[in-house]
Amino acid sequence: MTISKEEREWVESQKKSVDVTFPEKKPNEEPATEKQINYIRHLSKDIELPDDLGKWQASFLIDKIKHIQDEFHDELAKMRISIEQKKGCLGVLIIIALPVSILYFLLNLS
Repeated sequence: MTISKEEREWVESQKKSVDVTFPEKKPNEEPATEKQINYIRHLSKDIELPDDLGKWQASFLIDKIKHIQDEFHDELAKMRISIEQKKGCLGVLIIIALPVSILYFLLNLS
């Protein structure tokens, strides 16, 4: 399947970069678990994490990233519905572009 220039531009316009500020590490807070760190990296491939990330900070960050992803997914779904109503064949592209856009979002979340 070949993607037209217009379709490629639409996919590129769906990128979203977000700055997330998380709370200071609490006194005596245990370090984040390897499972937490791996999950954060799964949610956002290019995220930069401090070496001393705490468990509570990691938990907060996981919740925040998931919330941002949900909002972004809802935005894209609304766009998809609007476009499908205007152009039926573009719906197939959106179904393909949505995961690509979300993946790009995750890779650029920092």
